[in-house]
Amino acid sequence: MVPTVEWKDGAIRLLDQSRLPESVEFLDCRDYQTVADAIRSLKVRGAPAIGVTAAMGIALGAQTVTASDHEAFAKAVLVICNHLAATRPTAVNLVWAIERMKRMLTFLRTQPIASIRLGRPVADAPPSSDGHCAGPRQSCVPPRPGYVAQ
Repeated sequence: MVPTVEWKDGAIRLLDQSRLPESVEFLDCRDYQTVADAIRSLKVRGAPAIGVTAAMGIALGAQTVTASDHEAFAKAVLVICNHLAATRPTAVNLVWAIERMKRMLTFLRTQPIASIRLGRPVADAPPSSDGHCAGPRQSCVPPRPGYVAQ
């Protein structure tokens, strides 16, 4: 099976669906702008893949935020969210994923800013109220690639 989207070597690796079925090619996105471009240019197709890719793009962008307080961190992440939301504004899963990530910003205010910057999963994160996520861990900002939960 060919993965549609995955963390790989510090990047989000996407199956370039615009090349199918003639060839199987991948795009490595190292910043949220590249993720946004991939969604906008239809290299990512299918509602679930678009939503997951957007959420991972937000997490990728959030890792570069150097804010020392929650207010500045949230402001920077909201810029990332808005950038990704503009890519395909009618895509339901894209909007849902971005709104879920925005709700996580509220929860993250209760966490030490150093833990947020490290990308640690938050065990006490609130579960999704709309049934899209199986539980708290799945509703967190994905951990930084290479992070191993203790």
